[in-house]
Amino acid sequence: METNQKQAIINFFSKHTRLSSQGMQDLESRLSFSVLKRKDHLLKMGEVCRFNSFMVKGCVRTFKICRAGKEHNISFASENTWFTSFKSFIFQNPSEYYMEALEQSLLCQIKKSDWDYLTDTYPEISQAFRRILEKWYLNYENRVFQNISMTARERYLQFLSDYPNLVGRIPDAHIASYLGITPEFLSKIRSKLSQYPSARIA
Repeated sequence: METNQKQAIINFFSKHTRLSSQGMQDLESRLSFSVLKRKDHLLKMGEVCRFNSFMVKGCVRTFKICRAGKEHNISFASENTWFTSFKSFIFQNPSEYYMEALEQSLLCQIKKSDWDYLTDTYPEISQAFRRILEKWYLNYENRVFQNISMTARERYLQFLSDYPNLVGRIPDAHIASYLGITPEFLSKIRSKLSQYPSARIA
């Protein structure tokens, strides 16, 4: 692995657990790297998700297509984020989602069999990955809560808080889809916020 790629993984684990030198060596030996071009699919609906991925650089969106053929963005993954289609990855069944690169992206990936080996062998790695799952579940709960209890303006402000490094990097249409509104309504929200900055904290 190149030094900067390796360092991104080390930095992640150092924040979550104290990894033994043997555990780190074993982890490194089971990691692979993949480059996605913009609009490349990491996963398509109906495919089994074989990898848990760490975003070294870039951005990937997870989305679903409804029966009417409309895309609905579920989440975004950017730098220093682990992401996967968890249900498909854990149970190795067909995914309900698509994953598409919004930018050229460099991913560090680990296969399901290696995930199982590492979490069974090293308690510290199991602890770190458990925290990944816990964070994902909390994000899922928060997403459901936002959709049923927040106004569109509040959801947009929450998006800015959750994804501050994505502003200006992804198309407005994708942000609007994530918020469940039209791009035109998103533009109106931004216009009002620019006219009345205090509305950001109201």
